[in-house]
Amino acid sequence: MKLYLISGLGADARVFERLKLNADVIHIPWKMPLDNESLSSYVQRLSSKIDTSEDFCLGGLSFGGVCAQEITKTLKPEKLVLISTVKNQNEFPLRIRLAFRTGLYKLVPNVVFKKLAFSLSRILTLTGKNADVKFKSMVAQIDKKVFGWSIDKMANWDGAGDFPYLHIHGTAERLLPAKNIKNATLIKGGGHLMVLNNPKEISDLINRYLES
Repeated sequence: MKLYLISGLGADARVFERLKLNADVIHIPWKMPLDNESLSSYVQRLSSKIDTSEDFCLGGLSFGGVCAQEITKTLKPEKLVLISTVKNQNEFPLRIRLAFRTGLYKLVPNVVFKKLAFSLSRILTLTGKNADVKFKSMVAQIDKKVFGWSIDKMANWDGAGDFPYLHIHGTAERLLPAKNIKNATLIKGGGHLMVLNNPKEISDLINRYLES
């Protein structure tokens, strides 16, 4: 079975490299959004990498999880894996919901979003120098326009559809606190990028789900 994975924004295939999955893993790389492009249009371009002539599974981390849910609305994968993400607006923390509702996020220049992403190591609960260096090297490659565009898409996202999934979330998540997340399997001490810090636990959960 092929498992297509979408990394978190600012990350690439390296964020999943510590996972040991019993599947043919294919990473879907980020594309540069077009001017004023909708999320549905964007994920349609992302999903062009998916071979729909055979059964497949889909997964996403953070904003990649949002994109995976949007793709699932039309392509119907056999299994959907969500990691460190949200399924609707209510799962965002209050401060983020307020920024979305008031439009305050629109006042922040794209370059500032990138600088914030670059300094998120502590909030993302990364442990170890290698993980921190790897994360920063990934963020450095992403165009600043992508960050501002993605924030706007999340602010206006209408949430997931009605389909089965495995949602894995960390109890030490600071960006998207676990207390707001419904129907998730929790990783004790896991942070936003727990795929780098807790790869065995996450791999075991995903493998059992794929084989069920």
